[in-house]
Amino acid sequence: MDDLHTGLASRHNRRLAVPRPVEEVERARVEALAAVGALNRKDIATLLLIAQNLLRVETSALAAVDVLTDIVLDGFPRGGVVRGTRLDSAFGVPPGEVVCERAAAAATDLLAGLVAGADVLPAAVELLRGEHALDVLVVLIRAATARIESFVALDGDTGDAYYAYQRGAGV
Repeated sequence: MDDLHTGLASRHNRRLAVPRPVEEVERARVEALAAVGALNRKDIATLLLIAQNLLRVETSALAAVDVLTDIVLDGFPRGGVVRGTRLDSAFGVPPGEVVCERAAAAATDLLAGLVAGADVLPAAVELLRGEHALDVLVVLIRAATARIESFVALDGDTGDAYYAYQRGAGV
């Protein structure tokens, strides 16, 4: 029991020594995931609150964008598309929503740059300082949520297929 306690205390002390910027980035990553969870549960007020909080500190906003784009682009090889290739927007935009269209276009350009292997940090910083930063962040949160939902649905399908197989195979 003493070894366990010592190990926990030692890990805890190391964590307390972590520099503040690293803690900020980690907090932002957790909050980005919380925003996805909020949208998944149709809690729009919390989603907007989290997104606004993330945008207050540039480092937090960039960390959130990193998490969200990693979710959206999971499985896409970086550098797999020629730089400058235009991608169709993968984001559903209600007809006539000009601000949402701009945000979706900006998010699509950011994702295209990442897939092309470009250095998108300057563009991301510019987006997150811009007039529609909240809209862009919400578009990315929506995209990450949709991507996760597709995996959840696929998991349900694979589970159903497994049990159907088990019943049919007599196992």
